[in-house]
Amino acid sequence: MKGKKLVPQGIATIYFETKLRESSVFDKSKLTPVQAQVFSKLSSIEQDKIRAGYGVVIVDLKDDKEICSFNMDNYRLPDSAIERFAHFLLPKIQEYYSKEENVRKFEEYMAKQDDKK
Repeated sequence: MKGKKLVPQGIATIYFETKLRESSVFDKSKLTPVQAQVFSKLSSIEQDKIRAGYGVVIVDLKDDKEICSFNMDNYRLPDSAIERFAHFLLPKIQEYYSKEENVRKFEEYMAKQDDKK
């Protein structure tokens, strides 16, 4: 198998953390023909997640294109995900602004923005 390039095949089902309390009621009758076809081929566990309101994107691994998505029109990122990102980002911002040169660059940038107004 050495030297042989693996070609991805099949589909990937990507689930997004979602504010389930704010998601709309799932209505199978409103699915597009493609969504209905894909939905019918998913496992009952996958279907249950879609019914529960999780944001889901189905991707064709062969050509890296989205086949369809479910519940993405009303998708809302949960507060817990925003908080985790903020906890990750805050120390990096603090470190950046702890350096005098970076503060000076930011002040110069802001002054240029004010001049454009």
